[in-house]
Amino acid sequence: MDYNETMLLKYEQYAESSIFLACRDQNLKCFRFVEQLNKTQICIRECLDVTLNDAPTSAKRLRILKCQLSELKNIETMELQMLDLQFNCISDISLLQTISSLQELYLGNNQISDIQCLTKLINVFKLGLQANQISNITCLTEMKNLQWLNLSYNLITGLSNLNHLKYVTYLHLDNCQISDIQTFRGLKAIKHLSLQNNNISEVFSLQKLDQLENLDISCNQIVYIHPLQYLTHLDTLQIYSNYIIDLQSISVIKNVFAYNQAVPNMKQMIFCKAIQEIYQCNQNIEFIRVSQYATQFMIQTLKNRMEAMVNISKYNHALLVEKMVYTIKNLISVSDQ
Repeated sequence: MDYNETMLLKYEQYAESSIFLACRDQNLKCFRFVEQLNKTQICIRECLDVTLNDAPTSAKRLRILKCQLSELKNIETMELQMLDLQFNCISDISLLQTISSLQELYLGNNQISDIQCLTKLINVFKLGLQANQISNITCLTEMKNLQWLNLSYNLITGLSNLNHLKYVTYLHLDNCQISDIQTFRGLKAIKHLSLQNNNISEVFSLQKLDQLENLDISCNQIVYIHPLQYLTHLDTLQIYSNYIIDLQSISVIKNVFAYNQAVPNMKQMIFCKAIQEIYQCNQNIEFIRVSQYATQFMIQTLKNRMEAMVNISKYNHALLVEKMVYTIKNLISVSDQ
């Protein structure tokens, strides 16, 4: 698709206010004709020579993805509500501080280290900064309207100021260097929290997050999870690849992902009414006696999930099948009694 072919787009009849471009033509100047199309929503993907010099000021929602964009010159003249610049080569975002109209900002997978300028974007409620080089996030305390925040894959070690974010319901901090999570005690509105692959060893600070529905604390150094039993709204818990020694205290949770966990008391765990699915796969799988409350749906789900895990497990296939056959036979014998 060259420039001449692209220019033909302006003669098309578009009923909606959006334009989407995806090409790899280095000679294409994407914004030269977009202004004439009077579009308020623009998505440009994999256009290798994009600059913002000709960007239309009428745009309200702008996505520029995988375009090797490195400079934001001229973006300060726009009145954007949503800006998505993921998968580019951006390091300096200081010009964004003038766009007070911004409500959603996605800057993941760039080369950003300094985010101090974001303090002036007080209307932003969705912010994606994953996969950058950020270590200092103290400026986020000024962004009091944040509800959705992704900081995964950064160099973050301290979270002392996050407790000021009273309205955050979604928070991702996977693959950082976090060990202390006491600041989470102030996140009373949070519903979805992901802390996968950090250096966390205790979860006591999470026990008062009353609104929490989904929690992922996989790939950490956690041994005891009994504080989680107080999370009455917790529906799904992912705890695989930890050092957990007891699952009985979380029997009120509906969905538990615990594969690659050698839980020693797994065979004594009696399913209660609340548990609908438990996903478990390790070398020590043994028969799990099912209480009178467990339904056939629960058992079928357990069977299906264990079989599915074979494909991604390093454990012996034949041994796992043998254990499954043994489990099913015992379940049949229990049901016949």
